[in-house]
Amino acid sequence: LLDFHRRAIAMRHQHPVLSLGDYETLQAEHGIYAFRRTTANASALIIFNSGRQPATVDLTVNALQGVDRCYRHVWPSRDDDVPMHGGKVSHIVVPARDVVVLVDENNRESYDSRII
Repeated sequence: LLDFHRRAIAMRHQHPVLSLGDYETLQAEHGIYAFRRTTANASALIIFNSGRQPATVDLTVNALQGVDRCYRHVWPSRDDDVPMHGGKVSHIVVPARDVVVLVDENNRESYDSRII
């Protein structure tokens, strides 16, 4: 449990958008709660699944400044990207009773997957 909290705190320090950005709820139904945090230079998607089964989530996320973004998994840390096309991100798998955190590629200068 201590390791979990250390990793969560490190992620918040590494990605200021997670604590300082503007807040927008994207979905709140069927055990899924998703929201976006945004700053002038970054965007993050946070998706919680309170269900007992994994969930595949598709979200409508209006492009910031008219530009589609490419998100990177930071929780759990993975090497694959989640592209946004036409203001939508699709096929995000969220494990049961877990969370997925995605941060856009424009914030890459602070991204270091070795910490997470």
